[in-house]
Amino acid sequence: MTQIGRSNSGHTVTVPRRPDIQVTLSWSAVTNVGRKRTVNEDSFLAQSPLFAVADGMGATPPGTWRAPPS
Repeated sequence: MTQIGRSNSGHTVTVPRRPDIQVTLSWSAVTNVGRKRTVNEDSFLAQSPLFAVADGMGATPPGTWRAPPS
């Protein structure tokens, strides 16, 4: 598992082109290996302003796709 970032209970950002408006963001992230796997292949990034999740595909050999790329 790859984890970048951590939970945050209050991060204030200013709305682009609207300096008079501020928004407070809160987030957290959790992942679990599940019941069938021994290794957690999930990854996430939680560092404002970027949030990303990559769900691991434990039964798929490295370098292959579950479905054709679009």
